[in-house]
Amino acid sequence: MDKAIEERMNPTVLAAVHQRYGLQQAALQPLAASESFMYSFARGADHYVLRLSHSLRRDEQLIAAELDWLNFLAAGGVRVAGAVASPAGHLIETIADDQGGHFLATAFVRAEGRAPYDYGWDEPLYWHYGNLLGRLHARSKQYEPPAGLRRPNWDHDSLDLVEHYLPASEAVAIAHYRALHAQRQALPQEPASFGLIHQDAHGGNFLVDAAGQITLFDFDDCLYSWFVNDIAMAIFYRLLGEADMVGLARQFLPPFMAGYFAANDLDPTWLETIPLFLKVREIELFALMYREHGSLDQIDNDWDARFMMGRQESIYNNRPFVAYDFSQLAPDH
Repeated sequence: MDKAIEERMNPTVLAAVHQRYGLQQAALQPLAASESFMYSFARGADHYVLRLSHSLRRDEQLIAAELDWLNFLAAGGVRVAGAVASPAGHLIETIADDQGGHFLATAFVRAEGRAPYDYGWDEPLYWHYGNLLGRLHARSKQYEPPAGLRRPNWDHDSLDLVEHYLPASEAVAIAHYRALHAQRQALPQEPASFGLIHQDAHGGNFLVDAAGQITLFDFDDCLYSWFVNDIAMAIFYRLLGEADMVGLARQFLPPFMAGYFAANDLDPTWLETIPLFLKVREIELFALMYREHGSLDQIDNDWDARFMMGRQESIYNNRPFVAYDFSQLAPDH
């Protein structure tokens, strides 16, 4: 989390949040989070999650656009943790931080179930995972945002992120990323394959209930991009860190994409672009290592250290993230 945001949190802000949501003091229980403050709370038998963002990172209009799409998905039967209003009827409660900025509070239905790693990855779960993503994209094709509410486009800051955090010494990685950026710019942006996507639908952002049904949450990074980008992000994080990525891909991808194609009609030729989007994410995450640690010699986080094993060599040599023929996943293959 941005230190400037952390420093603006204080008991007065939390007291105001409790008051806006009609809660007794200390009713909010902190949850693990990265970019925003996250809390859980209960109201009777119902359980919720409260996200406390800040205007330094997201403005109210951007959050309103996120919530409008999220609740549109929920209304269409997509299993997502929808946003709920405060007692005053507001999806967003604005609370001043007394330093010229403000916190933006939003409550969501709390998803039920276990993380997929605890539930146990298996073929039915892979199918439901792909099916949920397919249902989300099929519903997204029908979405028309209200006037004045629009989420960012895929290219709003992608080059800035990589070039801002990667030092000049990483010229090879920067050059590869610029080439990938140009390739994406050349892709068609048509309603059948391009629209609002989650962009971060990995196993840390959904829970699985006892019936094997998945509920997706954390739409904070949603934006306009290609549907295949969402698919690639799910693949990237499922395979990342595995000793035998190709072996896992062979287990994971056939049921995952079968579930996807059962819910959404996507031209199978888009499967051929998955390696492009996987490489994009690999370099973006590489840049974030510099943001988090300043120097690759100072990584003291186990997950980050594992990610960096052989990573520079892979990026410098422009190696595929995983050696897999994605075209074989086409429904009529």
